[in-house]
Amino acid sequence: MNIILGGKKMNNKKSKISLVLIISSILILTFASIAYSGDYTSSDPNKNSFFDRGLAYIYAWEWYDSYNTEKYYEAIGNDCTNFVSQVLVEGGMPTYSIAYYEDINGWRPHSGTWENAHYFRQYWGNVNNVGNNKAYSYKIFTKTTALADFYNNFYLPLYTGDMIQYGDTNGTTQHSQVIFNYDSYGNISVAQHTSNNIYDLENYLNSTSYYYVFRYQIQNGDD
Repeated sequence: MNIILGGKKMNNKKSKISLVLIISSILILTFASIAYSGDYTSSDPNKNSFFDRGLAYIYAWEWYDSYNTEKYYEAIGNDCTNFVSQVLVEGGMPTYSIAYYEDINGWRPHSGTWENAHYFRQYWGNVNNVGNNKAYSYKIFTKTTALADFYNNFYLPLYTGDMIQYGDTNGTTQHSQVIFNYDSYGNISVAQHTSNNIYDLENYLNSTSYYYVFRYQIQNGDD
């Protein structure tokens, strides 16, 4: 059977294929726009200015390869976000009590926003514009865009205590790291749990299979 589209005769099979391709393209464009929504920078240049990056560094250095179970706890098998939260508290960020685990309006040990990467993102940044944006700045990249002109585009605003998270192609947040330090050559490193280590950030980005990268500045610059 033949049908007419736009004044031209087309084979029915070909028209179905074309329709599928058009719909797929629309879905891809829609997904991309949703996944990229949420970039945020506070209008207050002094937001979180009390945060002490030096104290955050000391804690990350002491505990990146072990667990501070006397003061906190180990989230068995998936401790990356729990560790980042500990670093933030030790740097001076205040906790806020919440009644139930999934509540994104507070942040305390054993809550979702404390130990679950996706809830953490909704507290410190947002997921498709739903969240609290507690960090000074939150920006969404793909791995490709983060590595394109890495120094100027991604790395430059980061300091000790800032955070990096990673997401899959669906935009679900899967992993958390904290900015650790710069070496004498200016290379930036991240500390993490699960697995417990310190990595060069650019090398980690090059090697990871994650699709999205979420960058947080806890405060404006190196205050």
